[in-house]
Amino acid sequence: MHSKAYSRLGVFTWSPIGVEPKGLIVADFAQYFDPTSANVSSSIEFLPIDSIYSSPRLAPSISVPIQYRFNELSWSYSASSAHSLGIVAGGTEDGSVVFLDADSIINKSQANILSAQRVHQGHVLSVAHSQDSRWLLSGGGSGQLLLWDLTSFSTFSPGKPNYPDQIKMVRWNKKADQIAACISSHRCSVYDLRRPGAPIIEFGELGGGCDWNGLSWNPTDASSLILCSQSDALPLVQRWDLRFATAPLKDLRLHQKGVSAVDWA
Repeated sequence: MHSKAYSRLGVFTWSPIGVEPKGLIVADFAQYFDPTSANVSSSIEFLPIDSIYSSPRLAPSISVPIQYRFNELSWSYSASSAHSLGIVAGGTEDGSVVFLDADSIINKSQANILSAQRVHQGHVLSVAHSQDSRWLLSGGGSGQLLLWDLTSFSTFSPGKPNYPDQIKMVRWNKKADQIAACISSHRCSVYDLRRPGAPIIEFGELGGGCDWNGLSWNPTDASSLILCSQSDALPLVQRWDLRFATAPLKDLRLHQKGVSAVDWA
């Protein structure tokens, strides 16, 4: 087993299935500020997975300057002649959603921006592409959720949560392509894109104290998801069944500090 360290304050996204070479695209993290640093420039990099085995030190093979810093990146793949290695989307600190051609970064050392639209209020903390790579969801301030058509980069709103807080994460259901969910600090909203206008299910944390930060759909059960709380006062993981969304199916209180991320094994 090989292990090497790569130190960089940033956000990253793995190359999707079907893309060669495999690796990570890494960009500067939006929510970081160093008043003592003289360097205010930002960049986006490609870190090939082969360098773990072939290079004495782990370092990006490509580093390209870019004007944006990102909260989250999402790399979608569709084998089209226009974008042979797919499209990288990112949510920024100024409310913009930026789309880049992955091939231009990896093979041409250029940040070819396909679209950059400032359509959200506040930070865009989360972006996620659909399983078929046709759509992208982005979540911003005031509960604003937008659906993007990746063929034209046009948008429409599938609806707004009933409690317009900052959206912290958006994720697509892994079994039902038309279902997606978003979370704020205290509520989770579930949408069926066949029924736009409002969430089909919306539930909140019980008892107070949670600060939801992570969301992951069950890969084998379309009605089940898990949430995690980053609050040190209440560091827990909850499993919810949307068929009975009046209370969590299970509480897991195993952490001593806030839980920053969660996923299924």
